[in-house]
Amino acid sequence: MVKHARAVSYLSIVLCLVFLFSPHFSSLKYQELNKTKGSFCEQNQDSFTRKNTALFTKTIDRLSNPRQSTAAVLMDGMVIGSANVIQFSEGKKIKVLTAWHVVSSFVGKPIQVGFLDSSLVYPMVIVKANRSWDIALLESIEPAKYTGHSIRIAKNAPKIGETIWVIGNPKGILGNVSKGIISNVLREEPKGPEFLRIDAAIFYGNSGGGVYNKSGDLIGIVLAVEILMENDKESKFIPGGGIALSSSSILEFLYSK
Repeated sequence: MVKHARAVSYLSIVLCLVFLFSPHFSSLKYQELNKTKGSFCEQNQDSFTRKNTALFTKTIDRLSNPRQSTAAVLMDGMVIGSANVIQFSEGKKIKVLTAWHVVSSFVGKPIQVGFLDSSLVYPMVIVKANRSWDIALLESIEPAKYTGHSIRIAKNAPKIGETIWVIGNPKGILGNVSKGIISNVLREEPKGPEFLRIDAAIFYGNSGGGVYNKSGDLIGIVLAVEILMENDKESKFIPGGGIALSSSSILEFLYSK
């Protein structure tokens, strides 16, 4: 178990959630990673057969804006988590969403956030957070020259079995995309947050990244990966699988006072 990981009980199932926050898993500087990145299409099209080209192209088009609106939370130039641009106007301040645990050590301090479509890095501060829901809203300290995209947050409720795509920076790999489904929709308390259990592959660095539906709308923010507790001393990762805060709770967070 890495130094910064922490586990919490999940319903009555013997599962733990390991928060995806550890700078030890990022070995390359953000600028170096940004130089080597290619488009999602360039990196993946060879793995598809010709008969799937049309479907693939539609998927790429829908994920293009969400992927470009994905940001990287940095510590000493290392990628430690993901974030999502939700609001910007050219020449004005940018706002991004991420997981609280990714930025919890930066309270009262500037947070460096880099963007996938450029090598620009902007200092940001936490302007709103819900620690128990593990979500935070950041805003750039100064007006930014960002000319990329912002995400749309889905208004329709996520459904069990729905196909989803997770976009983030696992192990410092910028703009990585993985595919899966919503395995379950969970709410432990009537007025508590709603969570999505997903089976898309995620890893350290995905935390704070977005979960998107087939329309390219944000339906969740990645919070944790699940592990199975084998005994009191050892834990074993379940391949893939994780927990995300659902879009309904994200909207509730954003519009709450």
